[in-house]
Amino acid sequence: MNPDLHWSQTSSRLLNDCPRAWVKTYATKLMTGATAPGGQRIGMQRRPTMDDAMVSAMRLTWTDFLEDHFVGTVWTAPFREQRLKRRLCDVMEASNLKATSPKFAIQLQRGVHQLETLEQSMGLRPVMQSPATRWAYFERLDGIDINGVRMFTAPDLAYYHQQRWTLVRLQFRSPSQQSMAQQIEHLLMVRWAMAQPGFPNEASAYRVKVIRWHRRRWMEHHLEVNGRLLAQADGLVQHDLQEMKWLLRCWQSDPSLKTIPLAKEAKTCDGCTYRDLCPAGKGLKQAKKVQERELLDVLQSKETKSLRTA
Repeated sequence: MNPDLHWSQTSSRLLNDCPRAWVKTYATKLMTGATAPGGQRIGMQRRPTMDDAMVSAMRLTWTDFLEDHFVGTVWTAPFREQRLKRRLCDVMEASNLKATSPKFAIQLQRGVHQLETLEQSMGLRPVMQSPATRWAYFERLDGIDINGVRMFTAPDLAYYHQQRWTLVRLQFRSPSQQSMAQQIEHLLMVRWAMAQPGFPNEASAYRVKVIRWHRRRWMEHHLEVNGRLLAQADGLVQHDLQEMKWLLRCWQSDPSLKTIPLAKEAKTCDGCTYRDLCPAGKGLKQAKKVQERELLDVLQSKETKSLRTA
């Protein structure tokens, strides 16, 4: 069966961090064609934390704000706080998370501050301060078929300014440094926009801006858009798709997952929902050594069998 593959940054991260967790999360549904609505992950690879809940609540609240801002409705500070509080309570309940009142209050105030400063960020001024600006907001789950692959690379926001469209990626959490591959992935927003009706189909018509939260402040940077970098972004997607297909073939031939590579780093195992039943549950380094020995034994066994039948 030809699997109904899709590509998203979430899937790509998991694929590269831990192939085994990617198979556990996606394989069965992909091979049966029953993908989750909108490209959502079939199962959660990590146990949700309070910070995860806050990020989800902030994203939901930000979308609520944009919906109102689009029609000219102004939010007051108390209203913003109450909306975020309600969203956070809903996410925590859905994730079965609990927090003491002091911890909840601290998290809430940090979230309010983060949303307030996002509205004031330099990169969003054309949208926040100019009613004449043409702009639109999108859901991350707005997928589109590009070259036969369902792509979930929509920008969070797009606005027309100084003769070009600026595509904005918001990251409510981000590492201190991002790899070149991660930077290039952001350019896939351009591919998404070029395939959408109403947007230009020329790469030169776009700018890409990343606004990310790091060390309690928003940081902004632009990414160059050109044919060479877009080709590299396309290449990253094709590489991931080939890896997905290979992992699915391995899983089909041996559902025990013994041949599926383990996580690259031990920190990936922290909080993983599959850890209790994973060979790396008691230590990744030792589990990799055991897996290497088992694979070597299998190869030697096949070679011996081949010699006997020659």
